[in-house]
Amino acid sequence: MAAEQIPLVYNALNLAKQNINAKNVTEEALQNAKPVLEQCEKSAASIKNIFDKTILAKDASRAERLRKAVFQDAEALEDIKAAIEQLTNAPDEEAQPQFVHSGTGAINANIGGGTQENYTNSGSGTQYNSEKQYFGRDQGTGKSTIARTIAQEYTNPQWQLGSFFFSKGGGDAGHIDKFVGTIAMQLSYRWPAFNSALQKAIAADGGIVRKTQKAQWAALILEPLSDVLANSSPQRVLFVIDAIDECGTGDDMSHIVELLLDARGVNQTALRIFVTSRPEIAIRNEFDYDLGQRHLILVLHQIDEVIVQKDLYIFLYFHLTKIRQSRGLGAEWPGDTNIHRLVAMSGNLFIWAATVCRFVSKGGRLVKNRLFAILENGCGSIGPEAALDRIYRMVLENAIGSDLNDKEKAEVTNYFRYTLGTIAVLFAPLSVADLGHLLGDKSEEVKLILADFHSILDVPDDTDRPIRLHHPSFRDFLYDPSRCYVESLYVDKIAIHSIIADRCINVMFVLQKDICGLKDPGTIVEDIESAVVALHLPGALQYSCRYWLDHSEHGQVSLNDDGPVHRFLREYCPYWLEAMSLIGRVIEAINMMIKLESLIDVSRVTKSARHVLTRETQEEKAPKLQTLVGDILRFIHTFNYVLNKAPLQLYNVGLHFSPFHSIFRKLFSVNASRDIKVMTQIPDEWNACIQTLEGHSQEVNSVVFSPDGSRVASGSEDRTARVWDVQTGECQYTLEGHLDAVRSVVFSPDGSRVASGSEDQTARVWDVQTGECQYTLEGHLDAVRSAVFSPDGSRVASGSEDQTVRVWDVQTGKYQYTLEGHSDTVRSVIFSPDGSRVASGSWDQTVRVWDVQTGKYQHTLEGHTHAVCSVVFSPDGSRVASGSTDQTVRVWDVQTGKCQYTLEGHSHGVNNVVFSPDGSRVASSSRDHTVRVWDIASSTEIFCCDVRSYDAVIEFSDDSSQVVVNGNLLSLPPQTPLLTTIAGSRGLSSNVPVSKLGFSDDWLTLSDKMILWLPPEISPRKVGELRQYDCHW
Repeated sequence: MAAEQIPLVYNALNLAKQNINAKNVTEEALQNAKPVLEQCEKSAASIKNIFDKTILAKDASRAERLRKAVFQDAEALEDIKAAIEQLTNAPDEEAQPQFVHSGTGAINANIGGGTQENYTNSGSGTQYNSEKQYFGRDQGTGKSTIARTIAQEYTNPQWQLGSFFFSKGGGDAGHIDKFVGTIAMQLSYRWPAFNSALQKAIAADGGIVRKTQKAQWAALILEPLSDVLANSSPQRVLFVIDAIDECGTGDDMSHIVELLLDARGVNQTALRIFVTSRPEIAIRNEFDYDLGQRHLILVLHQIDEVIVQKDLYIFLYFHLTKIRQSRGLGAEWPGDTNIHRLVAMSGNLFIWAATVCRFVSKGGRLVKNRLFAILENGCGSIGPEAALDRIYRMVLENAIGSDLNDKEKAEVTNYFRYTLGTIAVLFAPLSVADLGHLLGDKSEEVKLILADFHSILDVPDDTDRPIRLHHPSFRDFLYDPSRCYVESLYVDKIAIHSIIADRCINVMFVLQKDICGLKDPGTIVEDIESAVVALHLPGALQYSCRYWLDHSEHGQVSLNDDGPVHRFLREYCPYWLEAMSLIGRVIEAINMMIKLESLIDVSRVTKSARHVLTRETQEEKAPKLQTLVGDILRFIHTFNYVLNKAPLQLYNVGLHFSPFHSIFRKLFSVNASRDIKVMTQIPDEWNACIQTLEGHSQEVNSVVFSPDGSRVASGSEDRTARVWDVQTGECQYTLEGHLDAVRSVVFSPDGSRVASGSEDQTARVWDVQTGECQYTLEGHLDAVRSAVFSPDGSRVASGSEDQTVRVWDVQTGKYQYTLEGHSDTVRSVIFSPDGSRVASGSWDQTVRVWDVQTGKYQHTLEGHTHAVCSVVFSPDGSRVASGSTDQTVRVWDVQTGKCQYTLEGHSHGVNNVVFSPDGSRVASSSRDHTVRVWDIASSTEIFCCDVRSYDAVIEFSDDSSQVVVNGNLLSLPPQTPLLTTIAGSRGLSSNVPVSKLGFSDDWLTLSDKMILWLPPEISPRKVGELRQYDCHW
C-alpha cells in the first residue's frame, strides 16, 4: 500500500470509532465489524513485516515518518475494538424495532439520539432488474430516508455495499473529492477479495490519490470490481448514492453521473446502483440518454397518495407511541384521529413528520401541549411547502416563547437569527465549541440557544462534534422572507455572510509567526503531529483561514483600499500563509488570492497585463489592495514548493529572496530570520519567472502549454511526463509508463489529450482528464524525438532517430503510414494548418514535405549545412520555415520546394521558429540566448533581444505587433542575473560555536539540520558543485 494512502485509512478508522462511541451503529453492524477488525489486524501485521524488510535503515528520518503513518492504523484499531466491547457490554437503552407493512415503500428516519428505526416493505411489489434505480422529487419527500434504509437493509453477507450521502454545506460530504475513496474503503473492509485487488491497484500506481476522480474510479473501483467478479464466486454489489443534486457545482453533479455511467462495463447481473436526487434536468437527461431501458426512474410524488399516507401513518404512530410510553401518557394518546389529522397536514412530506416527532419529543412535560398546538395550527390538506413552513414557524415561535416583553423578544430573536443564520450559511459544519469561538467566545450561549432547536438541528452532546441541519429545507425556509416571517427571523444571506466574514478576520487576529511553537525552521509538515496543529489552530481558526474570502464574496464585503480585507492582508498575510501550510491548504490559498484578484474592480488594469506591469505602472494605475494581492500571488507562486513542505521557510527563504521592492517583503521583513544574511544582487522587481514547477527528478526535455493556457505539460529524463495547473503550480497528473526518457510532449488542439515521445521507441497518447494512457504507439525502431497532433486532433505524427516519420490514428492507436526518406534522425515534425501535409526536419540537413493522404513525399528542401532542429508552416500553409544548427533560418515555398529567404544573424544554432499570425514575420530563438524577429519580405532582422535562455517559447500577439517570450513581452528589459552568495557569520555573536554549514539536495544545512531551502536558480544541486562552509551560527 502506498504510504500516502495510509492516512485515509487512519481517518476512516477514527470516524468509525466516533460513530461507535456515539452509538450511531446497529448491533448487527457491530457483529459484522468484529471479523473485519480481525482481518485488519492481520493485514497490519503483514504490513509491518513488509515495512521492516523494505525500508532502509539508513534513511532513518523517512523511515520514522512512514512508520508513524503505518502504525497509527494499528492504534486506531485497538481504540475501535475497545469502543465495541464497551458498547456491546452496555445495557440496551433503546430497542431497535422492526415494523413490516404492506405498502410499496420504505422509509428510515433518524429521530434524535443517533438511533435509526427501520420500516421495510414485505408486499409483493414489482421486482426491477434495471441496472440503476433513480428516485426523484423535491426535498423532504423521503429520498434520503429511503436511501439510508436500503443501505442498512443491504448491509448483509449476501450483498457487497458501497454508499455515499452528499450534503450541501456538509464539508467533505458536500463535494466529489472523497467519493471514490469512501466507496473503495467500504468495499475493501467487508470483501477480502476486493481488498486484495484494491491493494494491487494501489501498488501498481502509488500516485493514484493525486489523480482525478475519474481515474481513481477506474483504478480503485471498476477495475478491481471487474477482476473480482470475473475470478471469484458470484457476488451481488450495490452502490447507494444519495442526493447527487447536493454535490458541489453543476460540473460535480455531471462528473458523478459520468462515473456511474462508466460502470456499464462491469458485470450487469452483479451490480446495482441506487441513486436519489431532485429532478435536475441535466441529471435525468444523462441517465435517459446513456442508459435507455437499463434504468428505472421512480418519482416519489407520483406514487399513489394512499400508499404514501399509509407509510406516514405508520411512521407517526410508531414515534408518537414511543413518546407516550417514555412520558407515561394514557393509552388514548395521541389517538388514531389525531394521527390521521397529522398525516393530512403533512403535505406528504416525511421531513414534516420527522420534525413534528422531534418537536413533540423535546417538549418534556408539555408534549401534549405541543401536539395540540400543531393540530390547532392548521387542519385540512395543504401544499407540501406550506405544511413544512407551518411546522418550522411553530418550532421557532415556541423557542422564542410568549412570556417575554418586547425588548427581551427582540434580543432573543437577534440571537436566534444570528446563530441559526450562521449555521445555515457555513461552507463546512462546525461543532458547538467552534461555532461559539467563531461567534465570539460564546460556546455556552450557543449551547443554550441550540437546546430549543433539536427538532430541526442535529446538536450532538459532544461539543466537539459538528452541528448539522436535519434537512436542507430549513435553510431554504430561513432564506425566504415570504416563508419565514416569525419575529424577523428571516436570514438575509448577504448580511449574515458579511458578519461571518468579519468574524473570520477577527478570529484570525490570533495568528502569529510560528504559531505551533516549532522553532526549527526546517520542520517538515508531515512530521508535525496533528494534535499539535489542532491545539494551536482549533476548528474555528482553521475554518476562518479557509473560508474568510468566500464569506467576504457572498457578503459583498468592501474590497477598497484600507478596508477590512486590505488591513488583514497588510498585517497578517504571512501568518495566514503559515497556517494554510500547516493544515495542508497552500493550493487553496493560491486559489483564494486568484479569486480575490478577480473580485477587485480595477477596470484600467487588464487581466492580460496583470503580471507584466512594472512597479511604477502598478502604483500609478492600481489601488493598493490590487497591488498587494498581485505581489502576494507572486510570492506564493515563487515559493509554492517549499511552502507546501516547510511552513517556517516563508520567513527564511521567502523574505530573504523576494525582490527588494516587493510589497510583501517590505511589509513583513521584520519577520525575516536574523540569523541569515544574503549578500547578493537580489533584483528590485519580480523577474519573468512567475513560478517554478518542481517534481521531476531529472532534467526536463520538453515543455508545452495547453491551448487554453490553463495547463502545462512537461517531459523529463526521469521517464515521466507531468501535467501542471498553471494557476496553482500543482502537479495534476504524473504520466507514468515510458521506459526511458521523455523527449517530446504536445497537447491536442482541444486540450483533452497529451502525446509524448520517448527514447523507449514509443509515443503515448494520454487522457488529460484522467491521466490514463489511452494508446501506446509502437513501431519505431529507435528513440522518438518529436510528436505532434494534426489540427483536428485525429492524428499524431512522430519523428524518430530511426530516420522515419510515422502517422497514427488517434482513435484506434494504429499507424497509417511510415514516411521514409531521411538519412538521419528526424528532429521535428509539424502538420500543415489544413492537416493535409506533414513537414519534417532532420539531422540529415534537409526538410521534407509529405502528403498525409498518400504517405508520399512531395519535396525535399535542401540548403541547410547542418542539422535542422525546428520546422513550422505559415498560417496559410504556403510556406515552411526551418531553423538549423548552421545558425540560419530558411523560408521555403511549399508548392515549389524552393528556398525563398535565408535569414542570417544568430551566432549559434537555431532551435525554434514561429510565424506571425499574418505570415509576414518569423521569430526565432537560438542557443546564442537571443530571440530575433525578421521581416520575411525584406529578409531583414527588425528586432533582437537577449532573453538569457537558449530554448525560449515564442508567441506573437494576435495583431503580430508584439512578441511574447515565455509569457512575457519582449519590450520588457532583460532580467538582472541572480548571483547569490550566502554568508552566515556577519553581524552575529562570536559566542556562538563554529559549525559546519553544508548543502543537502535543495537545503542549506547546519550540523546536518535543514535550516534554509534554496530557490532553484541558486541551488547547488542545479547550478554548481556541492560546497561546505565554516560559519558562525
